[in-house]
Amino acid sequence: MAACDRHGLPLVEVPAGTPFTAVESAVWQAVTEARHRELTRLSEAQRALAAAAARPDPASAVLRALARHVHGWTALLAPDGTEGGSAGPRPPPPSGPRQAVSRRSSAPAARPRRPTPSPAARCPPTR
Repeated sequence: MAACDRHGLPLVEVPAGTPFTAVESAVWQAVTEARHRELTRLSEAQRALAAAAARPDPASAVLRALARHVHGWTALLAPDGTEGGSAGPRPPPPSGPRQAVSRRSSAPAARPRRPTPSPAARCPPTR
């Protein structure tokens, strides 16, 4: 039990005589159900965000939809770090001494990539 606690793993007691395949099947079913719930949640969020993006004020609508789905605060930041809009309950300001945190990430922003044609698409047709 201590090893499970140390590593954050659940400990399951299985009645004697239970075949391993029954345990495996129960675990597989639980994992599958959890995955299905997560995919359903993501699908619902994607539909809500797509619908919000089609509204007259898409940035504000997307921020509101995203805040609902993450149950939190969302903000649109300009390249200089200034807030261009937000939605949801704003988190309380930090209390006590804290290090200043840059609002800009040190990682470059993700840019959409153009699809790369497959090698077959670049080859001229043969006659």
